[in-house]
Amino acid sequence: MPKEKYTYKPFPGAQGRVRNPDKSFSSERTVSSEVDKRHYVVPSLVFDEGKPRQLKGHEPIKRAMKMGLKEFPSFSSQKEANEYAAWRTKHKGTRTLEPLKLRDKAKKRK
Repeated sequence: MPKEKYTYKPFPGAQGRVRNPDKSFSSERTVSSEVDKRHYVVPSLVFDEGKPRQLKGHEPIKRAMKMGLKEFPSFSSQKEANEYAAWRTKHKGTRTLEPLKLRDKAKKRK
């Protein structure tokens, strides 16, 4: 079995789901922020005592820094951070995950 490119770990304090305007649900929303030349993917949708709250501006990274940035995935470039965020979205937080593969992108182009 090939090794996965990424691993999934739920974000601390970001477990739950919220209904979107189009009637779908989101279990997480993320943003990326650069700190000390590393690009962190952090949640912008959080659940405090079970209640959803959408963080704005610098709130997501400030919250992540208080919790400890080591708890969040980081990358050497914005491109890598975006690829990881897209991978998480594609898999919607499932525990059994497969890596985002280039052949998946090729199939969509056909």
